[in-house]
Amino acid sequence: MTDRRTKRLVEWSVRAYVLALLVYPWAFRREFGESMTQVFQDLARDACRASGVVGLAALWMRTAVDVLVSAVSAYSRERRRSMFRVVVGAGSLYVGMLALAAGYGAIRFAEFYEPPAFSRFGATESVDEDALIAAYEQALTGEFGQYKMFAFGAGLVLAIWLGIASALFGLWQRSVLHGAGAFLAGALLTIAALALLPAIWFPQDRYPVGAAWVMGGSLPLAGVVWLLVTIAGRFGPGRAGLKAA
Repeated sequence: MTDRRTKRLVEWSVRAYVLALLVYPWAFRREFGESMTQVFQDLARDACRASGVVGLAALWMRTAVDVLVSAVSAYSRERRRSMFRVVVGAGSLYVGMLALAAGYGAIRFAEFYEPPAFSRFGATESVDEDALIAAYEQALTGEFGQYKMFAFGAGLVLAIWLGIASALFGLWQRSVLHGAGAFLAGALLTIAALALLPAIWFPQDRYPVGAAWVMGGSLPLAGVVWLLVTIAGRFGPGRAGLKAA
């Protein structure tokens, strides 16, 4: 393998490794990040010169396992810090709330896994739209209306708490990128969990609750909460306490 190609592969690998280091806590990266990057760069150069792409691939497999194991260990060393307990508590509470909402909704409103009486979703024959709308509005005063209120209400609560929990994580790690990553991961988990609920039915359409959570404004609300908490934590009067924790 030519020196030019080896140098390029090493450069790409080092850039990827620097991104991989973002999974570690902020304090750990500050203390060990530079030296870890230098060691990886040397190992990558030696692996490329000795075995080319195969050697580099083998190095990455070992490195991936090492990053996962050492990241868990690094976070465990943070457990005595007050901010660690706050973030873990907020995240655990969010996951618990999400599981409770999805489980309760799936059991309590299981009848709506099937189209309700007013629905003409997928029907090919023509229908009286006025009668259809009247039947739909009447259904909103009963169980179906209660289900819609539950789905949207639970979604709003989850959105607010997702914004708070992900912002706290970013503040703990002193990184907007970490907060955004936690927000994205939480949003994807929320969409997947809510999609397990019965669909929200309309006379001619139906929407998975996960999709309704995005389109109905809950996801933007979560983003606004995340932004406000992040700004308040970075520039507000409580920033010194957050840094000290």
